[in-house]
Amino acid sequence: QPIDGKSDQNSFLITVGHAFETITAPHDLIYLLENDYLHAPGWLSALFGLYADRPDTEYVSLYDHKDKYFLPMYEGLQSRIVLGADRHWRTAPSTCGSFVFQRKQLDQDRDVLLSGQPDYRLFQTLVAARGRTLLTPLPGLSTHAMAGYTSPGVDWAGQAARTEV
Repeated sequence: QPIDGKSDQNSFLITVGHAFETITAPHDLIYLLENDYLHAPGWLSALFGLYADRPDTEYVSLYDHKDKYFLPMYEGLQSRIVLGADRHWRTAPSTCGSFVFQRKQLDQDRDVLLSGQPDYRLFQTLVAARGRTLLTPLPGLSTHAMAGYTSPGVDWAGQAARTEV
């Protein structure tokens, strides 16, 4: 059923609360997804492959943030590269409001996820303060549909007509 949160932040908080109430198995995946993302074919099997290979993965964004490559604030960014089932993943300091995690992570970080912080600050708290790991794929498996910020290395215009997972 639709959520009418009246704002991105309220919708996010309502959705996290709903996930907390309805998803009970510790390893079930929760995907919080904003309404302006496009996914590459095979994204779901790549995500499942990552969690199969690395079941303790904490947070995943399927978006390889283009801003991490050109904004001055990321000039000294260092990432660790990890190998998943079929691709490389890198650690990232933050992501937008679209990300994946397991129910057990929700139990550990519920206070932060429900804190009402904007996405960048939310991940500053999770990654920098709590030491959580956020992985993003290389190349990206999704893109934020914001002009100038599409995930690099993928022909997103060619993907726009595809709907399969």
